[in-house]
Amino acid sequence: MDYPPEPLRSEFRHVAAIRGNDFYIPQEASLDFIDRCRELDYLITYLEAFYITERTTQPDMQYNFENYDSEDVLFGPGWEEAKAHIKKHFDQDLYYEIGIEKIGTVPVRGEGS
Repeated sequence: MDYPPEPLRSEFRHVAAIRGNDFYIPQEASLDFIDRCRELDYLITYLEAFYITERTTQPDMQYNFENYDSEDVLFGPGWEEAKAHIKKHFDQDLYYEIGIEKIGTVPVRGEGS
């Protein structure tokens, strides 16, 4: 399966850095990507930050964001928290791999029984 799923892949392909099967979104477009995820009922599970050049893809874990606990239960939808995290580090020239899950496919704290 391609990540991210359609229509997100088609909509953001023109701005993404694609390396093999990995799809990295520049920080400016990441905010729009997250808004689109919300519209399409996708939760944000994580952000993994990278510096990307023509030749290198360098992760930088200090700018990562996780929206789940040790039991893989999401703290919430993550849309606003992920956007705030990106904005907080806007002085960096980062690309993000953004983890998403369709609403209803993963447990979220405070939902269900």
